[in-house]
Amino acid sequence: MSRAMHDLVNRVAYLKRGVDSLLRQLDDVDRLGGESLSPLADSQVEDANQRWAEFAADHIELATQYAEGWYKAVNQILSDQWRAEGSS
Repeated sequence: MSRAMHDLVNRVAYLKRGVDSLLRQLDDVDRLGGESLSPLADSQVEDANQRWAEFAADHIELATQYAEGWYKAVNQILSDQWRAEGSS
């Protein structure tokens, strides 16, 4: 395996560990959802939901776009290489 492909595999593994950590954290947040709240606490949780869930959603959307761009770039490079090797 080339150095670049080894690096690709390592980076994917690192990012997958990050996604696993995110999923565990979201499970922790989800488990908090069954509590009864006072009106004040309800308002505070609503504010936290709005703020933090929006931030998280924005970053997840961006990360998804970045991963798609990464895939397309590497896939195009490999396709070009395979095409060049097939025509030589």
